[in-house]
Amino acid sequence: MNPSSPPAPKLGTVTAVTITTPDLESSLAFYRRLGFSELFRADFPFPWIQITDGALLLMLRKDNDPYIALTYYAKDAEKIAAELEAGGITFEQKAKPSDFIKRFLFRSPDGLNISIVTLADGFHQPAGPTLLNMPPADYFSPEKYPNKSCGLFGEFAHPVKDIEASIAFWQKLGFRALSRHES
Repeated sequence: MNPSSPPAPKLGTVTAVTITTPDLESSLAFYRRLGFSELFRADFPFPWIQITDGALLLMLRKDNDPYIALTYYAKDAEKIAAELEAGGITFEQKAKPSDFIKRFLFRSPDGLNISIVTLADGFHQPAGPTLLNMPPADYFSPEKYPNKSCGLFGEFAHPVKDIEASIAFWQKLGFRALSRHES
């Protein structure tokens, strides 16, 4: 693999950040002001709206309890979950055989929710450029960004207690360190 090319997805072919909200319409209005547009909405299995800025996919889910997760959608969610479990990943929630949409939830060593969900027809990864696939010469060219309001999606960061343990965990999931800085 080329060290500068992004790794192949291991957890799913569509990636989203899932965010709960007690009021879908007010959240949608907020994100529209930030350059996002609605892709799809439904009320099954709960009310939700899928939005994008052309590069980042957000899943707004109606729920009064605050929740955020990295969500991976995959046609073979059950197989991926079984492989992860065989590799030492412990699931907090597993899909039942009777579930129409299979959901598997686990957490990073620092408590970040990560879910693998059955890929529904019509879900697609936005094609817009991110820091992983944009030519470095374009990083400082805002006219080439998919989101003119917020800029370029580069990373989803969360604090960790032990950087080495976190790197080892994420490597089990198919990630690799692209850069490392001590300050």
